[in-house]
Amino acid sequence: MAETYEELSAAVDGDGGITPISMNTLRLINGAGRLGPGVCNIISKELSQYGLGHIPEELPSYSTEEVRVYRLGTQIGDIINAIVQPSHSGDQLLRAVGGAAEGKLERIKAIVNE
Repeated sequence: MAETYEELSAAVDGDGGITPISMNTLRLINGAGRLGPGVCNIISKELSQYGLGHIPEELPSYSTEEVRVYRLGTQIGDIINAIVQPSHSGDQLLRAVGGAAEGKLERIKAIVNE
């Protein structure tokens, strides 16, 4: 379990750019006594200072809730942003990623069926 934002940042990178984490752990990393809208906003800002984003976009105030923390500026981060903040360029990214995945699956099927 990460105990600092630096450790959380390393965990996200170690997990391929996205990792689940409980709000309780984020609360402890932040050093807050209780979660509330103000603390959640501070946590969100702290995460962004470490190049991290989170989903859901509004962090929950319950310590038992689990969220996903991801690395901003990565393909995963760009895909998440394309979904939660729809745009024309985001649609193009999703189409490209989807098409690439489908192409890989077709190649794998062809190899397996040889």
